[in-house]
Amino acid sequence: GLTGFSAVSDQWSLASVNPGANNNPDPTLALAGEAELEFHTRTGTPCIPYQSTARGWFAKTAAGERVAPDVTRAFDNAANRAVLAGLQKLSHESGVSVQALALTELTHRPFPVLPITSASNDAQMDTLLEALNLLDKE
Repeated sequence: GLTGFSAVSDQWSLASVNPGANNNPDPTLALAGEAELEFHTRTGTPCIPYQSTARGWFAKTAAGERVAPDVTRAFDNAANRAVLAGLQKLSHESGVSVQALALTELTHRPFPVLPITSASNDAQMDTLLEALNLLDKE
């Protein structure tokens, strides 16, 4: 008699994906758009987004690091550069990294959000821990 849990796992981050340039090789996986986010808002269905940090586009661009060509094709556009400028300003004011801000901002929605992300080195893990500490303080 218990109700099971449910959630939706779409590709979603603060970065909008350039048309035709999504670097996700699996055509069965969905990119979240306005309709999907409205669904979550209306129903309260949790979202478990993957590629929640836009494959590091914000962090690497902010740090002046090399960004892989497929990631640049997918995410480099005026809208994302404007979001990045806002994240950089907030990072400067708060002392919190751009990556941690980009990740935790997703959780400030009227529905539960549990972003999926990963780390491939200690510095990236430190950023994820920074994001967790931010969420723990809320």
